[in-house]
Amino acid sequence: MPDTPAWKRPQKPQNTPPAARRSQDSERSRRDNSQPSPWLNPANKPDPHPTASFVEYLRWMREPNRNPDREGNDRTDPGTKNQILQIAVENADYTKHLNRRNKGTHEIVKSSQGEVFEVSCSWRIRVGGHRGPESTLLPAFDALGMPYIPSATLRGVARNQAVRQVMRNKACDWKTASEDPLIVQHFGSLQADAPDQAGKVIFLDAYPVAEECTLAMDMANNIWNWKNNELVYKPNPNTFLSLTKTKFLIGLSLTSKHSKKTEILEQVKQWLIDGLESGIGSQVNSGYGQLVTSTRSLLDSSFLKINFDLKGQLIHGVQEFDDIDNTSERPVSQDEVRAIAFKSMLRYWFRVLALGKIDIQEIKRLELNLFGGIQPKATLGWIRFSTIENKDKYEPSPPLDRSGQGQKNGRQFGILYLAFSESVPCQEKTQKTIEQLFQSLIWIAFRLGGVGQGARRPMYKRNHAPWYRGSSVSLFSKDEETKPFFKIPRDANQFGIRLQKRIRSFYQALNCLSASDLKPSLFTPDKYTWRESLDTHARIFVITQELPIGQKPDALKDLHRQFHKLGDELKEVKEKLKNSSHTERRQLQSRKNELIGDIKNLCGFTESDVTHGVSRGATPSPIWIANHKLYHVVTVFGVDNDLNNPRTDFCEKLSQSENCIQVFPFT
Repeated sequence: MPDTPAWKRPQKPQNTPPAARRSQDSERSRRDNSQPSPWLNPANKPDPHPTASFVEYLRWMREPNRNPDREGNDRTDPGTKNQILQIAVENADYTKHLNRRNKGTHEIVKSSQGEVFEVSCSWRIRVGGHRGPESTLLPAFDALGMPYIPSATLRGVARNQAVRQVMRNKACDWKTASEDPLIVQHFGSLQADAPDQAGKVIFLDAYPVAEECTLAMDMANNIWNWKNNELVYKPNPNTFLSLTKTKFLIGLSLTSKHSKKTEILEQVKQWLIDGLESGIGSQVNSGYGQLVTSTRSLLDSSFLKINFDLKGQLIHGVQEFDDIDNTSERPVSQDEVRAIAFKSMLRYWFRVLALGKIDIQEIKRLELNLFGGIQPKATLGWIRFSTIENKDKYEPSPPLDRSGQGQKNGRQFGILYLAFSESVPCQEKTQKTIEQLFQSLIWIAFRLGGVGQGARRPMYKRNHAPWYRGSSVSLFSKDEETKPFFKIPRDANQFGIRLQKRIRSFYQALNCLSASDLKPSLFTPDKYTWRESLDTHARIFVITQELPIGQKPDALKDLHRQFHKLGDELKEVKEKLKNSSHTERRQLQSRKNELIGDIKNLCGFTESDVTHGVSRGATPSPIWIANHKLYHVVTVFGVDNDLNNPRTDFCEKLSQSENCIQVFPFT
């Protein structure tokens, strides 16, 4: 932007008294909240040359450049951050730069009689650990800001794959395999004799193929976290950049001393291809980073393939502006089939089931082994999740405004793949147990609820925007071996029997993997505190009622009636608070907290409240409802004998119905 001055970062005041500093902070906060970021104004938005790297846009996230009239270093608001990243993505044109890089790779390989080949990423990939302004995660980029895969990363992938092969063939540990003559001969070692001290293959930096490089906004949202041995619900959406559906050009050549040893080059190339198929970069167990050649596919190695048909609010990725120059509009969540959504949901239900039977420390250990994580240390989980979407059956979510009225519900259709990662134990018995656990877990999770936004409610149609709420997912298998397993019974009684069988199968597998014996949970809920756990305080009901997907089951109607009754009173109290006296205000505020608490204790709510002196933020509903056309399934957490507990009252009402069967706890 040639007309924009280079603003200087404001100097921090020196030796400012605390009282004056608080006054300055208060005034700054008031001023910041009274005006939007200037970069939301189309006249001021970033506008570098189209060939400029995405790195060029990051400076607009820094406070001095964002608004020279403000003091301090307050963070970029999410709307501004998303808009700047979206501008960077939509304006990016790397064709010229990447063509030069691709040409250079071909020339180097040709001159050294090496090999060049392409690998494709079917979904997303993020290689590199760069952290930019506002802690934005960035893909690896070179000196010109072009996204690429560093040569050292490729060498590491090939070598690690070779070491794993030696470990399997010779049944040895990583250290022993790393010192094997086969590894030393190809990749070198400082401890080896002179001829083998250096590697014999040169890896070139891998750049995207110029015409098939797509930089895209991405999103991570860690909703549940362990804190003091309790799970805390706190959505934390974080936008970052990744590459999607991109091809990379890989170049390999032999060193001048070994230019005729083509068998070495072929062996290293094969190790590299195998390693890239297993995934590269971050989140490889969540569908990221799988790079394959045109003739091979990682999906062939999956131990479980399940077709899914999702209707309703769908799985969403990042939020984007439909009109990036319209600063008054809100960003819209983009529909996207994401393997990590299925992984997160299965992780949630694993905790729900395990919390009812084993010690929390053992749950954490098993969860880390099965799903991976970064706490207490970075761990690659045993299971890899991938998805393929069938675009022919995709229906976008209808718009939230009047134009969406009468449109069909959103629909996502595809296949979920589960495969073992390189970290899984080699014992065949252990792998069979893990298969049993995940087969049962998938059956349970997606019979009791959905996936994506609104997963705790079945999809139902509304008379006003948003036109559809909830999530209904159907599972089925085309594999002859697993087809009967995932087929759902038409009879409600048979469904209850099947559900109990699947829960027992899950616990049988859990017992084999756990280092401690299974025993009932000792946690006791009250009106305001419960644990989302399938323990003695949980209830599962199957209620016969023939309903097409899209209509509200009776249990959901009852739940909404109670919600609206409490919500209407809450509105009245809020109105009275606006014009209340000081004496009335305390009483009304107390009643407001009570009502918010009652809504949370039954339906969940986003507003904050204070209960017994403890502040609570957004709280999910302790009740799950899933509609299976001929019957619906209701799961309630935190039921006790306290008559003032709204969940207990809700269960009492359900159980009095003639068409209701209680299937959990087991009788």
